[in-house]
Amino acid sequence: MSTEIRKSSVCLNKEIFSGSGQTVCQTDVIVPDAMPDALKVLMADGRAVVESTVLGKGKIGVRGRVDCDLLYVPENARGVKSIKAQMPFSFSEDAAKADENMMPCVSAEVSHIEYQLVNSRKISVKAVVEIKICIIGKEEIKYVSSIEGDEAEIKEKKLKGKNNIVCCRRNFAVNEKIPVSEKAEKLLKCDAEIKSKDIKIINNKVVAKGELEVSALYCAEGEMPDFVEATLPFTEILDAEGISDKQLCRVDYFIKETGAEIVDTDEGKAVSCSIVISANICSDEEVEFTAVNDVYGTKTILKPQTKSIDTSETADKVFANVEIREIVTLENEMPQIEKVYALNVKPYINECTAGSAGVKADGTAVCSVIYISGKEDAYVQSAQYSVPFGTVFGGSYDINSIVKAEAELVKAEYSLSGKDIEIRASIKINAEVLKNHKNDIVTDITEEEEVCGDRPAMVLYFVQRGDTPWEIAKKYHSKISEIEQINKLESGEIKEGMMLLIPKK
Repeated sequence: MSTEIRKSSVCLNKEIFSGSGQTVCQTDVIVPDAMPDALKVLMADGRAVVESTVLGKGKIGVRGRVDCDLLYVPENARGVKSIKAQMPFSFSEDAAKADENMMPCVSAEVSHIEYQLVNSRKISVKAVVEIKICIIGKEEIKYVSSIEGDEAEIKEKKLKGKNNIVCCRRNFAVNEKIPVSEKAEKLLKCDAEIKSKDIKIINNKVVAKGELEVSALYCAEGEMPDFVEATLPFTEILDAEGISDKQLCRVDYFIKETGAEIVDTDEGKAVSCSIVISANICSDEEVEFTAVNDVYGTKTILKPQTKSIDTSETADKVFANVEIREIVTLENEMPQIEKVYALNVKPYINECTAGSAGVKADGTAVCSVIYISGKEDAYVQSAQYSVPFGTVFGGSYDINSIVKAEAELVKAEYSLSGKDIEIRASIKINAEVLKNHKNDIVTDITEEEEVCGDRPAMVLYFVQRGDTPWEIAKKYHSKISEIEQINKLESGEIKEGMMLLIPKK
């Protein structure tokens, strides 16, 4: 071959599977022998924790647990007792083309939990767990990057993609003692939420910063429960071999374990907390490369071998702030609120699409209220409400664009009026608009017979609808530059019906 072909290769991320599903787990919780019989269950709540993910040929399996807190009134109807329980769950999903070498990203949330007092020593608990899965693989793409020689005309295309460099999980603990009333005897439950987060990337390290908001519910024997709240800052340096600040980095935090107990200190009683945070670290490098996507010879027939690849580029990154304000009313049989122990608001995106009007996001904020009442046999109560929200934001996008969006809680507040609770929440929606492309690239070239030599020295050609200078030149094995020169074309523009002189090479 009189032309020299140069080949290159590049590794790109490829989304193999994206989906969601749900699984149900349930168990019978037995009241320990050392604790009194249960008269009435006051509340149950739970947190889902993913413990392991297994990828196999065409399938993904997820195993985890729901850490459940149960509060109940004992048979003497004085005070409140608590029980901790764990419910294992498993989930599997068919994922075509998945294999063990790929990168799974999995999250789990408890969307609903219910309970029933079977008898004074047994409580039946059932939880619905929502699972979200994304599987990322790597594809090595081999392509023709350039051709040297004056007997070949090439058309090139600049392509963009991402290549995963780091994907790891690191756990760390936040330990703190929170002063509490000297009356505190029994810790009923401890809740922790990550309220702010920040990261800084240095070579091979991630500096994770943030704040935990911790609430601890406690009681003295026979007395109404009370609680204490605290904000705990944290800073942790995490190992992440290969990461750098020049990459696209993302760190997601999850509460993995919450341990707490009431202890005596030199300053008095305190709640000793040990909260394990799991940090999922993901880092991609941006890849840009130029590939030959068509070729022809001016003296010989060049036959390109082509391959179709999918690439994705970020068209836009946008966000919106959504304010929700909803007045909800306790059911008639529920006792009056004395104090609100916790207002938990979890926003979910139900649907997110892009179009000419912008990004349209619709979601639901699940609001859980845990409160203390003045009623002796119903000291602690909980209620859950779903509040819809929606917004349109950003610019104008292709309707075929793909949107990846997440909703995060910025702030939640409440005010009380009798049995009415006004819930106010600020939610931030972060959206990435992706534009997918199908690209034909040349992977190899073979040379065949010479171009037929009996063609006239000059051909008169009338431009047809849809013609491009490249297609016309390729048809007659001529150089585009010579066609443009002889026809005095400006900027390579041609119009239907235009007469062109096609010179023979």
